[in-house]
Amino acid sequence: MNPGHDIEFYSDLLARHQYALVDRVGAPAEILEALPLVLLVPDYLRSDENAMPGLLPLGPDKPYMAYLAECMKAGERNASENPVDTLLVASPDIGQRLLEIHLTSRLIVYSPQGRAFLRYYSSDIFPHLVRILSVERLKSLFGYKAQVCQWTYRFQNEWITVPVPDVNRHVPISCVIRREERESLDIVGDVNKALDAYRKEMGRPWENHAEWNEKACAIDHSISIAQRIYRLDAPADLNAFALQALRHGERFHSHPRIQNLLKETASRPSAYRDATHGITDDEWAAMATEIHSHRNF
Repeated sequence: MNPGHDIEFYSDLLARHQYALVDRVGAPAEILEALPLVLLVPDYLRSDENAMPGLLPLGPDKPYMAYLAECMKAGERNASENPVDTLLVASPDIGQRLLEIHLTSRLIVYSPQGRAFLRYYSSDIFPHLVRILSVERLKSLFGYKAQVCQWTYRFQNEWITVPVPDVNRHVPISCVIRREERESLDIVGDVNKALDAYRKEMGRPWENHAEWNEKACAIDHSISIAQRIYRLDAPADLNAFALQALRHGERFHSHPRIQNLLKETASRPSAYRDATHGITDDEWAAMATEIHSHRNF
């Protein structure tokens, strides 16, 4: 993990992009007041306008560029001081108004489960979209005409750029996703909580994005099992189940002791977490050994 950057780094980063996306909910009012944001508000969410993101044009002629670089540097110490969530490079033939229309349309995602609000502009959400969506549907987010050429998001103190997927067939014109993709998107908040908890347990930052992605996929899989097979739905139970899978192996729940606890507690929110809280490290290790020795668990 890069421990930090200087102002020149952020000035150069901004100079290489044409737009910034801002989560107005998380940014201080005094910072937002200094930035001429273009609000992205779908028609049916007009009543929630204050919670909608903003698009900020960038360029050497903009008087706020130096101020924005200073805010991004300050964000290394206090994330709330950095209003920039993600950065964009638009296609040369796409004007700002067409980009606004496209980005506004992508705030709503459609699936067999219905429509939902998609916080694609957040660095906490965008990398999950990269791992969850098919290349065709990710291309649709960028724009089926490649309205966005590059999308850059913050990972720890790094800034990672994702190019528009190189695919031209079967790209949805609207932001339509499959059932299983929607199921994964619906639990992204739970996945992020488990990722944060696991990172704190390790006592260090993620080594790199690959490590983060591996753990995110594993947590996604474990939470899906907890929901579908064991009917757990309380956030505390899902978090406990996911962390136990990371610590003790993805098959930990096949042990008879855990099976019994799952049956006894599934109907009571947080009961599974509480029931497993007192299991000692030695007991977990013994169960892992038994699972390894008895593949029929």
